[in-house]
Amino acid sequence: IGFTPKRAKHDGLLPAPGDGSFDWIGLLDVGELPNIYNPKEGWLASANQMNLPPDYPYKERQISFSSWADSFRWDRIAEVLRSQPRHSLQDSIALQHDVHSLPARALVNLLPVTPSPEASSATSLLSLWDCEIEADSAAALLYEMVMPELSSAFRELVIPPMALNLIKSVNLSEMLRLLAAPDVRLGNNPTAARDVLVNKALAAGWNKAVQLCGPDPSQWRWGDLHQVSISHLLSDFPAIAAAFPKIDGGRSGGDYTTVMMRGHEPARNWNVTIGASFLMVIDVGAWDSTRVLLLPGQSADPRSPHYRDFYSVWLSGTMQPLRFSRAAVDESAVARTLLTPLSG
Repeated sequence: IGFTPKRAKHDGLLPAPGDGSFDWIGLLDVGELPNIYNPKEGWLASANQMNLPPDYPYKERQISFSSWADSFRWDRIAEVLRSQPRHSLQDSIALQHDVHSLPARALVNLLPVTPSPEASSATSLLSLWDCEIEADSAAALLYEMVMPELSSAFRELVIPPMALNLIKSVNLSEMLRLLAAPDVRLGNNPTAARDVLVNKALAAGWNKAVQLCGPDPSQWRWGDLHQVSISHLLSDFPAIAAAFPKIDGGRSGGDYTTVMMRGHEPARNWNVTIGASFLMVIDVGAWDSTRVLLLPGQSADPRSPHYRDFYSVWLSGTMQPLRFSRAAVDESAVARTLLTPLSG
């Protein structure tokens, strides 16, 4: 539980004068913070989504809760947890590495029944796809090319020209909702306008995939573009860069909407720029069954064999044991370090 300030005049979202008139007037009590206890479903989940209770008085308490991620990841977690009454340790590990894409499902549902000639190849490939953003998937690569094209075209259609320079992107959830149920915001013939958008995005995405990966879709692999590259901060200094070798070449699935979040910035490149470097799955009461991953390893010293030894297993999702009991620690130990204080 963190400290949350009480503010009399604003919610803290934007800069305020430094003359003292906007200073904190105290801290909220724990009972005033959003909370949930023993939910009926038997589980709790958080994935950066908007999670305030509908009746929480955040405006009255001047609390800034206005920056949220789309709920795709939480929605997928909830879908999986609701699919069966009990879950094992392995189920939890699998969920941490789940790459099923709800936005991809929404796009597949929008595929035209009679695509334009330019969109037919993309439609055929995506219509057979299971919506898993796997590293070895051609359809996943195509999908990642199509969605930016669709978002860009949608933005230009629904945002007034005078505001385009101010609104650089559109909310993915809202876009998919409007495309699924088009209305006058898309024009006088909303369904036809939606179909034109989708056809053009499919064609443009296909052309982008061909440009990046060649004309043969059987050779396309999302992970060939979507890689995990790690550079030590000190590698930017030429005089010592050789002592801090780059860790790269690892191919990854997922994107920023999957439970296994591996986000990227299409405007720059397709490499992973955000994700969970540390993962943990715990079986409370059977602590020696705990599994963890820490990217790229458990040492910050490039000379250590443990500097990057978790890189490949992090990419593959092969979680590693974290021992708790003395017997398990002794059994697993491969080295011991003795720290001796200086005398005197």
